[in-house]
Amino acid sequence: MPSHTAPIERIWCAIAPDGAECEVTLQVGMPVEEPDGNWSVLVHLGGLEERPFKIFGTDSWQAAALGMRFVAKRIEDFSELGWKFFWRQGGAAATPEHLGFGAQWI
Repeated sequence: MPSHTAPIERIWCAIAPDGAECEVTLQVGMPVEEPDGNWSVLVHLGGLEERPFKIFGTDSWQAAALGMRFVAKRIEDFSELGWKFFWRQGGAAATPEHLGFGAQWI
């Protein structure tokens, strides 16, 4: 998902369990109305997962909120696998809670 299609974006630095470093681009796209009347957003975790995910909601607000929750949950999943996240290379640690949704919201 190119950056210009993602109104919500955050870039972090990550360290994989094997010590490899990479940049992670977390993106939630613009809500789109589906033919059935529901809404969806594309979510991408660039640097962690190649393919985007399509998240659905009953309206644009819910689709965007669920998309952001999905990103937080995936970061939590990667953290449990030993990944470490930082605001920038050599910077302070970043956590799923910094995305606005802790486990209590999911």
